[in-house]
Amino acid sequence: MRLSPPLCLIALLLPISAASAAAYDCVIDPSKEVRIASPVRGILDQVLVDRGEKVARNQVIATLKSSVETATVELLKLRAENSALIEVEREQVALSAKSLQRAQRLLKTNAISQQQLDELATDHRIQQRELAQVQQNQRVTEMELARARAELELRTIRSPDDGIVAERALSGGEFVNEDAHILVLVKLDPLYVETFVPVDLYRSLSAGQSAIVEPVAPFEGRYPARIKVVDSVFDAASGTVGVRLEMANPDHLLPGGLRCRVTFGEGLAAASAAAGD
Repeated sequence: MRLSPPLCLIALLLPISAASAAAYDCVIDPSKEVRIASPVRGILDQVLVDRGEKVARNQVIATLKSSVETATVELLKLRAENSALIEVEREQVALSAKSLQRAQRLLKTNAISQQQLDELATDHRIQQRELAQVQQNQRVTEMELARARAELELRTIRSPDDGIVAERALSGGEFVNEDAHILVLVKLDPLYVETFVPVDLYRSLSAGQSAIVEPVAPFEGRYPARIKVVDSVFDAASGTVGVRLEMANPDHLLPGGLRCRVTFGEGLAAASAAAGD
């Protein structure tokens, strides 16, 4: 979530004291907010998590009704595993091959005519083509089974990342489509810290620089953070530039949406003082 810099923000960007590094108002946000929807339309069977619960990457969080898709998979699985027709065709090919070999020996003794040999050779080629066609049909069935399994898997909704459920929008029995989200998932480790600083500090800030973030009450403490992004576009109305910092939060001690103050490196205090002179 990007912080909008109101005009009155200029007053809040003044340093705490001339002797110390300047502190700036900021907001602590989740590093990721994902609206999880279904890739296919259908009726929700179950939503397996609720607001406030932690979820892990690839954890099943919801399922759609899938009786038709499950039956299709079972049917194609039976067809794909049934090799009886292939075995019959192989036996036919083997039998025609033996008949052809026998006829070739008999032709040498003039026991059969060339026409009879040609007919047996043609029959053997036909049997080979029929075997190839049956094998091709088997491969097509296996591919259809893979597609049916993929379609069935689309009806199982999994979490794209580790996070916490911030909102549950739908429940079992409700209709869902590609435009309606089921859950909102937020990632609280790391956290993003959004702030705006005077444009005079633009050349003094760069990605990777360290800073200290101090949340407002009832949270206490000083938390290290590093600059992730310095915007390349200024806000002309307020004379500020946006800065995003990244802050580790492995135990989820800090929530998102928390106001804070951020202090950059000591070198920026001199730059801030020079900007004010």
